[in-house]
Formats: sequence, structure tokens, C-alpha cells
Amino acid sequence: MPAIASAPGPVAASCCDWLRAASFLLLKLDPPASPDDPFTGLLRLARGALRFTTTLLSRPRRRSLSIQVSTVNAGISGTDVWAKVEPDRDIVCLIEGHITVSRADSQPATLDEPLSFYVAPRDASPKPVSEVTSEQLEKWIAQVTLEVGTGIITDGRRTVALGSFRTERRADRALKAAHAAGIPAKVILVNVDGALWRRLVVPGFDNRSEAMAFVGRARDLLGVVGAWAY
Repeated sequence: MPAIASAPGPVAASCCDWLRAASFLLLKLDPPASPDDPFTGLLRLARGALRFTTTLLSRPRRRSLSIQVSTVNAGISGTDVWAKVEPDRDIVCLIEGHITVSRADSQPATLDEPLSFYVAPRDASPKPVSEVTSEQLEKWIAQVTLEVGTGIITDGRRTVALGSFRTERRADRALKAAHAAGIPAKVILVNVDGALWRRLVVPGFDNRSEAMAFVGRARDLLGVVGAWAY
């Protein structure tokens, strides 16, 4: 089941272009204690592919980020990295910058040449770092390209409501289901005619068209009928 996902906080707003058909968790994100300190964070990719891209706006900011790609850990000092979890292997590709990848049963490997990639099969030792062809790289990048009008979540002001619940238990259950599908939903409290409700929402759409596109996909993503945008 495809899922649209976006990371919360300043990373999503200024540092990264995220993905489609993936599920991930932002386990840690700490802002710098001073202007000279880096952002630190930990991202776990559970399913699908992602591309981590530093924009021109955010390049002056130092980062110390790690990505868990199923069985592989990747320390990011680079500016452009692609990764994917497949049923039989994990893949990490360096497009630009510098990364160190490792798995518990093998020695760390350093990727410091552009267009180099690392493959870790599930039932075998990781393969030597190799150079990716331009044709293969184009195919990989196409897997994470966001298409306008499909319900892209960024840091916009439009919100989609997926449902409202009387009890905290039902709201929490719906929130966990959304997160399991890779959807960055949250629960907010709303007052309707004097009654307190817990509403499951997905914020961050740039315009009504993107929000309504997500409304149209809510049934496939979560089996939700009756979502609305505002």
C-alpha cells in the first residue's frame, strides 16, 4: 500500500526533499545548541525509498544525521543521498558528499566518491562499494520524485482532517494506524457545539489542490471515508 510521508520539524521545511511510496520514522531531531553546533538526528527507513537532499538554503548549516535503512546504518555528512529497503536487500547510494555505512556483521564502508553505492543482501555479506550507472540512478531517483497534484505534504498552511473521536483511546488507535502507514498525522483538540473532540489531522499542504488530492487518496491510504480539507 503506497504511503505519503513527510518528516516533522525544521528538516522537512529547509533541508530535505522527501518521497513517495515509503514509510519512515524520525526518531530524533535536536536543534543546535549554538550557531556553530550541528543539527543532530536519527531517521529509520522501514519501507520503500527516500532521497535526502540539502538545499542551497540549508547548506551552511552543519548536520550530524544517521539513517537506519533496515539492517544498515548510514552516517550522513553528504548533501545528496538515496536509500531503499527491498525485501531481499538494503541499498544506499551517494549522489554527492560523504557517508559511512555499516551493518552489525561487517566492517564499515566509506562512500566518498559521487555515484557510488552500497548493497547489503539479507542473507549474505555486503557487496563491495560500486559505481552506479547514470541509467540506474535515473530509475532510482524516479522512485522518489514528487508529482504536483498528488497530495504532497510540505510545510504549507492547508490541513486535511481524517476524522474526529470522542475518546482518547480511539484517537490514539487512529493515530498509530496513520503513522504505521507513513502518514505524519497528529491529534488536536477541537470544540464542537460545546463538546470536546479529538481530531486526527494531516497538516502541511501548500494549497487546496494538494490537500484535496490527499483527501481523494485517504480511502486507499487508511480506508478513511469522509476526510475533508480546510
